[in-house]
Amino acid sequence: MTDDFAPTALLASAFGGVGGNVATAGLAKLRERLFPAQPDPDALELARAVRRAQLRALLTTVDAFAALPHDTQPRHLVEALRLFARTALDTPSDAAPAVEPRVRALVAGQETADLRAVSETLTLDEAAAQAPDAPGFDAFTAFFRAGDTRFPGWWPHFRTAMADEIAGNAALRIVLEQQAVLEVLGRQEDLATALAELRGAVDGLPDEIERRVARLLALRREAAIDPGTANVTLPQVVERLKTLPTGLLLARYGIVPYLDRNDTRGRLLDWARDPEKPYPRGRLYVAGGGFGKTRLAIEAIAALTPGWKASFVGNAMKGADDESLRGLLDLPEGKEGVLLVVDYAESQLGRLAELTRFAAGMSHRIRILALARSAEGWWDGFTDSEAAATIFDRAPHAEVATPLTPEERARLHADARRAFAAAFAWLDVPHPPPSDDGPAALDADRPLVVAMSAYLAALGVSAEGGDVIAAMAAQERRHWKRAVAKPGEDPDAIVHNDPRVVSMHRLMAQVTLVQGATLDGARTLMDADPYRVRLAPGSSEETLAAAQRLYGFALPLVGPDGPTTQDGLRQIEPDLIGEQLCVMNKMMTQLAEGVEPTWKELVAATLVTAEQDLFFGDVGALLTVLSRAQAPIHGKKARDSASQIVKALETTLPLLNAEEIRRIDAQIPEQNIHLARLSVHVNARVLETAVDEADLARAAGNYAVSLAEVGDMHAALEHARRAVNNFDKLAATEPILYHGDLATSLTICANCLIQVGETNAALKHTRRAIDILETLAAAEPDRFLAGLATTLSNFVGCLCTFGDGPSSLAPARRAVEIYERLIAAEPSRFLPDLATGLNNYAIALGFAGEVRAALEPARRAVDIREKLATDDPARFLPHLARAYGSLGTVLAAAGNHVAGAEAFAKGLAAVRGPAEQLPEAFGELQRGLAGHYLRAAIGGGIQATDIRASLTALGIDPSTLSVDEDPTHASLW
Repeated sequence: MTDDFAPTALLASAFGGVGGNVATAGLAKLRERLFPAQPDPDALELARAVRRAQLRALLTTVDAFAALPHDTQPRHLVEALRLFARTALDTPSDAAPAVEPRVRALVAGQETADLRAVSETLTLDEAAAQAPDAPGFDAFTAFFRAGDTRFPGWWPHFRTAMADEIAGNAALRIVLEQQAVLEVLGRQEDLATALAELRGAVDGLPDEIERRVARLLALRREAAIDPGTANVTLPQVVERLKTLPTGLLLARYGIVPYLDRNDTRGRLLDWARDPEKPYPRGRLYVAGGGFGKTRLAIEAIAALTPGWKASFVGNAMKGADDESLRGLLDLPEGKEGVLLVVDYAESQLGRLAELTRFAAGMSHRIRILALARSAEGWWDGFTDSEAAATIFDRAPHAEVATPLTPEERARLHADARRAFAAAFAWLDVPHPPPSDDGPAALDADRPLVVAMSAYLAALGVSAEGGDVIAAMAAQERRHWKRAVAKPGEDPDAIVHNDPRVVSMHRLMAQVTLVQGATLDGARTLMDADPYRVRLAPGSSEETLAAAQRLYGFALPLVGPDGPTTQDGLRQIEPDLIGEQLCVMNKMMTQLAEGVEPTWKELVAATLVTAEQDLFFGDVGALLTVLSRAQAPIHGKKARDSASQIVKALETTLPLLNAEEIRRIDAQIPEQNIHLARLSVHVNARVLETAVDEADLARAAGNYAVSLAEVGDMHAALEHARRAVNNFDKLAATEPILYHGDLATSLTICANCLIQVGETNAALKHTRRAIDILETLAAAEPDRFLAGLATTLSNFVGCLCTFGDGPSSLAPARRAVEIYERLIAAEPSRFLPDLATGLNNYAIALGFAGEVRAALEPARRAVDIREKLATDDPARFLPHLARAYGSLGTVLAAAGNHVAGAEAFAKGLAAVRGPAEQLPEAFGELQRGLAGHYLRAAIGGGIQATDIRASLTALGIDPSTLSVDEDPTHASLW
């Protein structure tokens, strides 16, 4: 061990204090950063820091030298050196010595020298130039280098000064940390060995450095079981990032500085380590794409490693038998606990359920961390199982979904841009000098989009129209050109629609739709694509080879015969880029326009095979990708394209058999506006394939619900009546089996009746449903109490529409009371229902003349639905719009017209997207809210010009509205 100034010594100085033992390491890379062929802003900043540390060490050495007894006092030399050092320190220069030709020559002549030798020579050369004729310089040189018994020489003082420089400069810390870690680890073939060497090289390796190294070691989802056995070397990681630099955005590499808001990581670690709960526990974190769920889990794993067995699960469970699954949960000797992370839990329910089942039978410290974009539609059913109810927190944790503040956004953007610039430097990715420009038009609320903006800024690329995700998708396509280019071919000369690029795009869109595939699965997708023959005959293997260079990986598997691996392709990541590329795609546009009539067979083949072992996702994953691609964050073009793709999927349904159709039906998210029309077609096919009278009746009821969701109320009513008639007959002979189904069908039918204006019939059906459910709930409250509350809440709408507001109060109040009781035990399941009950209770109070009392339930309904719409906008935006409408109605009735107008405006903003996508379903709601807004705004004295401007901004033509028009309340239910 020596204390030569290697990169690890610099790290030890910066993070672990001065004087730590370090191993000698090569300095070629660090010298390249200090002495680049072309001036580099990061290198200049590093050179300036080294320069200041040299001057401070020189000044300290001069003072110590002056205090020595001398035969002849070297006064002239001491004064000259002090003047030089102080003047240079007080006058920072942009022309740092690192870029001077003589310094380059000095370094070129000392290829084997370390930084200490280079710095020493440079400093003494500069010192000699200040007083060339002054006596005593030889004695000063010897003292400078070696010191004496009281003074250890200049080097320790330089290290102290350098530590101060780095400690006060965040940009330097990022540059040096990444560079030094790569320098030390780059010599190792095995990352576990590399981490062990780094721990041995630096006494008391700082936690932050160890966490960053651990990310490279253990935090790849695809190497999930035992990170120590993963066959991945650092050079392979670096080479992959050089080939596909957009991978720098992935959470597993930790390039972007982690922004820990509200100590979320600390609270998660406290939960994991809780000494009072040394037994299996689990929890679910929910947040939209790009908010940082995966990064939070990575930070937790890094903090727990190496004391815990901690990793992602992902696709490593594919093909695993029971013994292997138990092995994932076993606690190795010497480990404190086991942490397993299941990302995309909503599409990995089988794996999550198996892990939970085995964990429930164990007694040691296990933590299962599930990550999902939303808990709606699956979480309550999952936690109904005995194992899940025993292990998991019932309420999902949503603190990750907190939107960024403007201050957090600006800080993250600046830090991320510096980090990307440093990463581009060591990956040799061309990039311009950084500027001080901030994220001008960026209003992103999630860290990933801010990081994408910073990535583009570091490259000098502007996001046209502020469309950051589309600009990142374009960067991904640029790397495809490099991957498919022939030797000697200029990738930049390859045109956008080159068959090789289009072929790559088609394959990777398919792979992303099925969330990853084995190589055989990728070949199956390509073979099923008849258009490929016309694009590039015989190019499949070339396309696959190019895709492997960018997205290939060896998937660790655990099967009956022990550990093995399987080559495959991962989906395009981050998800937001993958979703964009799946829909903003020439092949997809042609599909939508009907240019390629055989594409429907390709989609059908994908749907049919999605459950097989060739693919890592399932039908639900495919539908989820298409639904998410229609989210507002992707912009109108992507939304329109995705909508056309979903419409094309509808044409494939006649090609599928009954089992395949029912599998799709089970995977379509409930009340998802993006997939609502597809749901109609699927339910129509389910109805066609019904196997008996009960199946037919349920299918008719489900078909009615799906028709109502797209606004086809008359057709919905027809099938709802059919369901009622069928269940009436079945319940007459077997009431125990079918009375519950009859009550459900009556409620569905009543909802359709009220929407077509048949209020009396709706009241009759609802009263009958309530009578049935009262009896059933008294006998089996766990099964039927929630259904009774829903029917009571619907009854409120019937009564208010009928004009009997006072009679609606009792059922409205009772519905809320039931939901309050239910939600205490199962909050995520009944939260949407409670919001509906509160909304209807507020309207009932308003109709009954108790306007002020209506404010509290109306505001609670808005608060709940705002949260729900944040987690799952595709389902809850229309409900949020209705809640705003109810609140606005109550506020305006209470005389606060301005606040009422503000609420109506928020409702219009919420319903705008749904109304554009499904005008038949939400056009009346949008028009009703606009009418309410107009009345409230006029009542509040808002200027006509401001009213017109607000309506226009919200997508409403003011000329189509009339203050005399009486907007209906029915649209708010």
